[in-house]
This record gives sequence, C-alpha cells and structure tokens, in this order.
Amino acid sequence: MPVTTPGTRTFSAPIGGVTRGTLVFARGVSNVSVRIDPTLVGLFEAQFEGEIPEVTIEDGVIEVSYDRFTLRDVLGGLFGSAKEHSRGEVVLNPAVPWRLESRGGVNRLEAHLEGARIESVRAGGGANHVTLDLPAPTGVVPVTLGGGTNHLVIRRPAGTAVHLEIGGGANRVDLDGQRIRAAGGGASLSSRDSASAGRYEVRIGGGANHVNISERGDGEPAATWV
Repeated sequence: MPVTTPGTRTFSAPIGGVTRGTLVFARGVSNVSVRIDPTLVGLFEAQFEGEIPEVTIEDGVIEVSYDRFTLRDVLGGLFGSAKEHSRGEVVLNPAVPWRLESRGGVNRLEAHLEGARIESVRAGGGANHVTLDLPAPTGVVPVTLGGGTNHLVIRRPAGTAVHLEIGGGANRVDLDGQRIRAAGGGASLSSRDSASAGRYEVRIGGGANHVNISERGDGEPAATWV
C-alpha cells in the first residue's frame, strides 16, 4: 500500500491469532473498493483519501466509521455530496474467513472477493451501484441488502447455485438469463440446483432496479436492457 501523503491515510493490523475477520462500515459506505490479496502479511491494509474515516480493530473486527453518511451519499452524489471526492481501498488477507457488513447505505462499492472464504455480506440500508465478485461458497452464504437496490452486479464461479428473493418491485432483473422486466409486490429467481448445500441466498428487502447475477467466465455478456 502507498505511504500516507497529505489528504490520505493508511491503516493496517497484524493477523496475530485472529481466526475470523469482520469488516464493518458502521455508518454506511461510499466510493470504496474491497479486494483480496493472498500475499498480504497482515490481517488487512486500507487507504482512504478525502474524507478520512475512523478505523478501529479489535479481535478481528475492523470497524470503519465516517462522520456523516446520508441519503445523498446513497443516491450517488446527485446533490453534490462531498463523498464523491473521497475514495477508499481495503485489502483483506484470505487466510481467515470474512464477513462484510454495512450498517447503513452502500453507494459505489466494488468488492472483488475471489480467493477468499466469505461467510456473509450484509447491508442494512439501500444499495446503489454495487459490484460483488464472489468466490465459491462454503455452505449457505447469505447476501442481504436491507433496502432498495439500484444497479447491482453479482458474479460467482460457474456452477455455483444462487437463489434471489426481492421484497419489493422488480425492474430489469437478470439471473443467468432469466429476466424480470417489471413486477410489483416481490419476486424470486433461482439458478439450477438452487437447493445445493453450497449456494448464495441473495435477499433484497426493498425494490430492485437493474440487477444482474451471472456466472463468472461463462462467456455470456451481461444483460442489455432497452
């Protein structure tokens, strides 16, 4: 990771005796990428620029807390939020399994988690422009988005089972070529072998707009909606 320079700050922690890692965004997250690095010596490394969050580490729990996180951030800076000028990158060590959680909204998050063991992904609020590149699951792995979701991309290894539940209206949703153009009052889709012991259970609590769930490396282009 780069050294700290004016306007940036880096954080890290040794892995020590940690057997499970948890990355928590205590008040939501905007403009952050998360990735896995098998060469990482410590538990994690992170760099933030612009607005610098408070970062605490205890017993494998990394808590990232920004001073402010509002609906403006979830909506992607349509109102000129200062967070559009803030960026962050978090790098995780795949030597331990990980849980990812945001207790607020999620805006413009990219999580490239291939090569790790992921136990759960959870967001308590709305989600806007989120990409999740997931590894092969061990057991049933929940991916839970508590609020409305706009522009969500989930990719997983070929042959990985997934079940999708949407609590609100669904517009332009695609799971492995199964499409919902417009539906109200909830919807669900499943891949082949969706009852497999190793699978992702994706649940969206509110409405879903422009959601694409596909197998990585299957050669199929992402859905194009007109």
